Amino acid sequence: MFFAKAENHLDSFTKEITRRFKMDLKNNQKLERFDLFKLHDPHIDVRPKSWICAGGENLKSKLFELLNEICDTKRVSKSSIMRSIARNLGCCFSNIKRTMYIRKIFSLPIIMELLDLWSTKLNRSEMELIDKKKELQDSIETLKSNSSLARPVKAVKRLSIDIAKICGAHAADGWIDRRIFPDGFYGYYFTLRDGDKRSVIAFRNWIKNEFGIECRINNRYRRCYSIEFLNKIFLRYLHVFFGFPCGKKSDIVQEPNLIKNSNFELRKAFALGVMTFDGAVCKDRVELLMRSRSLRDSIFKIVNLGGIRKIYSTPHPDKLDRWRLYSSRSVKNEEFMNWLDYFEQNTNKYNRLLGIIKRNSYAI
Repeated sequence: MFFAKAENHLDSFTKEITRRFKMDLKNNQKLERFDLFKLHDPHIDVRPKSWICAGGENLKSKLFELLNEICDTKRVSKSSIMRSIARNLGCCFSNIKRTMYIRKIFSLPIIMELLDLWSTKLNRSEMELIDKKKELQDSIETLKSNSSLARPVKAVKRLSIDIAKICGAHAADGWIDRRIFPDGFYGYYFTLRDGDKRSVIAFRNWIKNEFGIECRINNRYRRCYSIEFLNKIFLRYLHVFFGFPCGKKSDIVQEPNLIKNSNFELRKAFALGVMTFDGAVCKDRVELLMRSRSLRDSIFKIVNLGGIRKIYSTPHPDKLDRWRLYSSRSVKNEEFMNWLDYFEQNTNKYNRLLGIIKRNSYAI
């Protein structure tokens, strides 16, 4: 009788653990998926020319499925629905009609408004609306500004290793400027600089792999390589999904919540981005100096979770108001080998770390 009760208790315990694991996995998947409609900012993107547009091979057919479903159920014409969209968005009916019938790309506000009309007029539930929103976003392949000069970029829909690396590099050495042009439009200007050209090349490859953006590496400054470009979509990703501010951020930057609440591999990739650009490899230790205590503490936790134990952090900033993280001078080769996972391969710091490991091996 006792063993039967114990067995039942174990079964219920196992079911509870499984349920919690599935719930955590589901929540994690929700966190890692980007809601592309949030890229539209109604407070800034007030004019149609400032709207973000989406494209995709099946996007037009998906939108007309919504439009036809509304028209067939409510027995109204397509023109009346388009007039409602134009009225709600405060734009011309002819522009909406031309967009729906002629153009291959669709502004996010038009997609969102059509989706809202589909939901309200057909009395769809919240779950049906969420599923339909995911279905539409899955059909989005490219994003671009509503300008003939703007080039489309890949629509990144989920958090990935390279995206986490990009965030880490930006947290370390990147910054965002939002500039107002004479015609009243906002422009988002991105800059990243580092003394190691190989690190900048690695960053360029991450952006190309994820967004399809081709970046030019400049050498305008002495002993410094930089990437500078204007791209509204890329900068909106950094600002909307990861919370990076415009302007100065060195003392307030921190690990984005989206990454902090994800799995360890993504957090490790973020730490790699930070260490590749802000870390330092000395002849007998690895260290990190930065003005943000919060970011320093996050890197400390990530590295510690990765198995590196002999690391220390200063309780007070130095004279330049920088917080320090550093490894022990008596670090063995095993510890240095673990540090290799936090620097991008073939960069100067990675190669310097390899040299230290080889030198210590020969000394033995």
